[in-house]
Parts: sequence; structure tokens; C-alpha cells
Amino acid sequence: GPMLREFVASIGLQERLAVVATVTPSGAEIAQNQEQAIEMLIKACRSAVMDHGADSVILGGAGLAGLARVIQDHLTVPLIDSVEAVVGAAERLGSIALRKEQAGSFAPTPPTETVGLAPSLAKLMAGH
Repeated sequence: GPMLREFVASIGLQERLAVVATVTPSGAEIAQNQEQAIEMLIKACRSAVMDHGADSVILGGAGLAGLARVIQDHLTVPLIDSVEAVVGAAERLGSIALRKEQAGSFAPTPPTETVGLAPSLAKLMAGH
């Protein structure tokens, strides 16, 4: 919890954070008893909304990947799966980069002076 609050503050979003709620079971324990974990997560998510005023909830951690789809119907606010969100963002960024590359809009890498590299590598770094 404290590490997550510190991270949110470091990116300037502390005013948007309602609460950081952690759960006790590990990802492996959640995988072993998903029904019990889902009930616990529903309660934690509802508490974030009702007790702390959250207008959305992020399920964080690889151990919770895919559970947002199961829990969403039990909440009145959007539920974000952190793993799916990060993978989706990476895919979109990769797609943008690919389109830019295909359109030729990538700026060439500026030549870089080197010291001690093999001549063939130094030539590449110099932009030749």
C-alpha cells in the first residue's frame, strides 16, 4: 500500500486517488481458491466505492489478471484490470510506432560520436 501511494504521488495523481486497498492472499492463493477470492475482491472494491468515494477501481497485480471481467457486474463503477490495461497500452503504442515507421515519419537517429568501438559499429553509429 505505501509503495503504491508513493508512486501515485510521484506522478502527480494523489488528488485522484481515493484509497489503496490491499488483500492478504497471494496471487497463487487467489488462483487456488478463486470463488473465495472473488467474494473478498468484490467486498474490497465495493468498500473503495462506498466508503472512500472511488469513481473507478483498478485491480492491480498479475495474480488478479482476468478477474475484473468476473467482478465488474457486482460494481457500479468501471473496474480496470491493470494487466489488460498495460498490455493494451503497449499494443497501441506499438501500433502507432509501426504506422509512423511505415509512413516514414520517424526522424532518423542523429549520428553519435563513439570511442573504442569496432570500426563497423562506429560507422553505423555515425549514421553511415
